Amino acid sequence: MCLMEINFQMVKIELFAIDPTTNVNSNLRNTSADLEAFLAFDGVTTFKFKSQLDVYLEELKIANAPMFQPPPPPPPCVVTYKTLRDNGAEIFLGDRIAEPQNAWDWIEQIARVLEDLDVPIGNYPRLASQLLHKEAYEWWKRTDERADTPKPWTWAHFEWAFKQEYIPKRFSKERRELVAAQEKLKMEVELMMKQIKELTNSVEIPTFEGRNDPEKFSKWLAKVEDVFTLKDMPKDKKVKLVVAKFQRHASTWWASVASKRKLQGKAKVPSKEGIQETFEFYYKTRERLEKRRNQNSPIHLPTSTQHGPYYVP
Repeated sequence: MCLMEINFQMVKIELFAIDPTTNVNSNLRNTSADLEAFLAFDGVTTFKFKSQLDVYLEELKIANAPMFQPPPPPPPCVVTYKTLRDNGAEIFLGDRIAEPQNAWDWIEQIARVLEDLDVPIGNYPRLASQLLHKEAYEWWKRTDERADTPKPWTWAHFEWAFKQEYIPKRFSKERRELVAAQEKLKMEVELMMKQIKELTNSVEIPTFEGRNDPEKFSKWLAKVEDVFTLKDMPKDKKVKLVVAKFQRHASTWWASVASKRKLQGKAKVPSKEGIQETFEFYYKTRERLEKRRNQNSPIHLPTSTQHGPYYVP
């Protein structure tokens, strides 16, 4: 065996004798440094030896690498002109000077699109300028050449210069006043809706005791319907809430109706209208029975000391 092979075997044995509990990178650096010192001392610079050593070093790194490595971070999103257009950003031509609303809408739209794309604010001017065409692009070049224009552009300066050129101060003032009025109106509406909700929640359904008067029941049911409308009550809850407000005679009557329907195998009353029909039918039937009972009742003869026992007035 030649000196070259002996030296390589010695290095190979040393590499695979590394203690796995120690730092692998540190061991590799120390082994490589020892090898370089040995080669320099011995004068051996064979290319074959170094290439084989590199293979063993790479295998050792792979063998000692973690089994599950975290995925590399996603590359940063590169926002281009096409990206802006695909996300709804429009081109601004600067040819509608008489319509400042168009310029106002454009600058707000661009800011919204750039914010949605998570673009750093320092890149806003560069990307926004790509959407300036024709007259608007000429304005951009003229402004960029001015000595008082910051380099690079800031978004605050871009907005200021753009509005100075395309949005009159009068329009900006009116726009600010309109936005302030809209915000005030929005707050008032929200407050009003909150008060209505609180008032609605405080409205209670009146109780019903159940007298022999279908007309009173109909009026009570109309009040209940007003409360349901105010509270936007679901239809499936109306019957339960109506029944829950029955007291005394009405509660006894309803328990009797529910029990009879259950014994007869009938379904539950499906709606409050059904309750009203059942109520009216019950009391009309009751009135007829009472009227018939009064008509067929025997004559009660008075017992008086002034008249005889068979006196009929």
